[in-house]
Amino acid sequence: MEVLRLEGVSKTYYHMGIPVPAVRNVNLVIKKGDFVSLMGPSGCGKSTLLNLCGVMDYPTKGQILFNGINLKSLNDGGLTQLRRQKIGFVFQSFNLLPSLTTIENVALPLLLDGFPSKKAKEKASTLIELVGLTHRVDHYPQQLSGGEMQRVGIARAVCHQPKLLLADEPTGNLDSNNGVKIIKILQDLNKNLDIAILLATHSDVVAAATQKVLQMYDGEIKKC
Repeated sequence: MEVLRLEGVSKTYYHMGIPVPAVRNVNLVIKKGDFVSLMGPSGCGKSTLLNLCGVMDYPTKGQILFNGINLKSLNDGGLTQLRRQKIGFVFQSFNLLPSLTTIENVALPLLLDGFPSKKAKEKASTLIELVGLTHRVDHYPQQLSGGEMQRVGIARAVCHQPKLLLADEPTGNLDSNNGVKIIKILQDLNKNLDIAILLATHSDVVAAATQKVLQMYDGEIKKC
């Protein structure tokens, strides 16, 4: 089953009236259960492509389909709902709220979607256990290591059981030991929750842990 399809997708920005192509004519299919890594040098367009896949940005040309639905057919409300309920995001910089505990950070997206507080925290607690942080449930981000903060970020990203998880350099700010732990967690989520994952990375080790590796240069996917 296809989760995501990009057909001839391009993204061009403009600087002082001069076109700057970031993504060029990308065709890509992500299916349910896929775990795909996207490799390439800095500035090649990886983050822009992830933003397009996550409906954080819009293509200049081409079309994007999510679960067979052309995103051009959705209004702003529909696109927002898609981002909040069907897509999870994991960032290099963690992006946790410092005033919230581990369980509060993970439960927040559910509360924003109208879940009762008790139910949201029960679900958050289950995911915190899944990423091995039960002993840190009431700790604040400043009390956690970088690897622990990233695990909280992952639990938060999958709290609503998304169809697609987008991870932009999720091990980039971590040492090699914590990086391995994060990849193992992503592999387990991919297998046990059947979440499709598209991950951008510079690391050959990280890429080797995924099912498929795509190479990106100058905004184009060169090898599939």
